[in-house]
This record gives sequence, structure tokens and C-alpha cells, in this order.
Amino acid sequence: MIQRDLALTTLRPHVEPRDLVVAVYQSCFDWLALCPRDLNYVSTGAMGQASSHALGLALGSPDRRVIVLDGDGSLLMNLGSLVTIANVRPKHFLHLVFENGVYEVNGGHPIPGTGTVDFVGMAKAAKLSNASWRTFVITGDGEMQEGSNWEAIMSAAQFKLDNLTLIIDHNRLQQGARLADTNNLAPLAPKVAAFGWDVQEIDGHNMEQICEVLDASQIVTGKPKCIVAHTNKGQGISFMSDNVAWHHKVPNAEQYKIAMDELEKAAP
Repeated sequence: MIQRDLALTTLRPHVEPRDLVVAVYQSCFDWLALCPRDLNYVSTGAMGQASSHALGLALGSPDRRVIVLDGDGSLLMNLGSLVTIANVRPKHFLHLVFENGVYEVNGGHPIPGTGTVDFVGMAKAAKLSNASWRTFVITGDGEMQEGSNWEAIMSAAQFKLDNLTLIIDHNRLQQGARLADTNNLAPLAPKVAAFGWDVQEIDGHNMEQICEVLDASQIVTGKPKCIVAHTNKGQGISFMSDNVAWHHKVPNAEQYKIAMDELEKAAP
């Protein structure tokens, strides 16, 4: 196994002046420091979209080589792009995936079993076996821009999975931007309801509302449930609340102390 820094150092002398290099997140920062050039395509704010952006560049400039510096966490968000790329077969397309098992941009959190865990499948299996357990899925509103979520929503309604509950953290922020400035899906509730789901909207900071809506008595027979929880990212902390810059930042010692002091003062 080769380390990323060694791989990038090895790659550098082989990159020609006309090559387009598409780099995502930490690979992007490392590559820009190693090889600053005008034809570096920065893809830090495009969650999982490095391969798709690179394919567009390859189709638009078929005489240029396009090199993608991708991460395993990023690629897992957009595995469908591999099928499209294989079908199109761009001639000068090189896709490098650095597999380190973590989401580096979020502080090194481990990558879950994306691609192996099928939540709709779990709920369907429970229905087929008459099991009593329920399946809960928590996602962000930015993540709802991914088409695979809507495919799962359609399937869940088709199979009448009333043991499935989807909780959408509707905080209006995503990596590097506000939803209103990218692909704004709001209002979410009527869109999900249109697929045949039972949808309820709550204050995501109100524990009484959360407990009430999650109670089994709230299940509508034959309909999966969606809870749109309206929240503020960084709630209760003055410098974090509703601030897109804190989508994935880690506070330093001083900021941590300020944040904890504010939360303790606000506690009942």
C-alpha cells in the first residue's frame, strides 16, 4: 500500500502542462501545496462529486487528460458515477482513489458501511418476517440532494414500510454553503409526502416534540414516516449558531471553553 503523500509526489513529474487535475478535500489541499498550477480544478465543496465533475471536463475537453484525486469517503457518496464513466469510456481519464477509511474533512471520523447497509432492505426484511423492530434513519437536508435518497423514498412507499422512520435534520446548511445558495429543496415536507409518506414537522430542539413524534402510536398503517426536524446548527453557542463555517470545524481549547460556558449558563 502506498501513502497519499508519496503517491502525489510520484504523480507530480508525470502531470503534463495540459492535464486537468480534479482534486477533492484533503487530496486537494495536499496537491495544491505540492503542485500549484492554473489547471488544478478545486472540488473541496462538492460532496462526492469529484468523479462527476471530472467526467464533465473529460467530455468537454476530449483531447486533454483528466486526473481525479478522490477519497474513499467521497467516492462512496457517488458510486453511481462509476457506472456512467464506464459507459461513456472517456479516453484520457485517470481516477485515483485514496483509501484511508475516514472522512478527513470532518476530523477523521470513520467511514460507515456505505454501500453495504441497506436501510430500506432492513425495514422490508422486518416486514417479511413479521418482526416487531423499527428502522430509524437520520440524515441532513444537504444529503437529501443525493438522488439515491429519493430512490429509497420511492421504494419504501411502494413496499408500505410503516416500520421505517426517516428523520431529516433541516438546518439549512451543508458543506461550504447554505442550501438556499446551492440546490434548495425546501420545503421538504410536501416533497416527501408526495411520494406517499406520512410527514410531520417539529422543532428539532424540543425534546417533548421529538419523543411524541417517535412514539409507536404515531405510526400510520402502510406509510413510512418522515420527520422534518427544524434545527439550527450550533444551537446555543453564539459564534457557531447558524454559521456555515462551523459545518465541520473543530474548536480550539479557548473556543471549547467559551462554548461550554454558554451551554452551561443556558441549561435549566
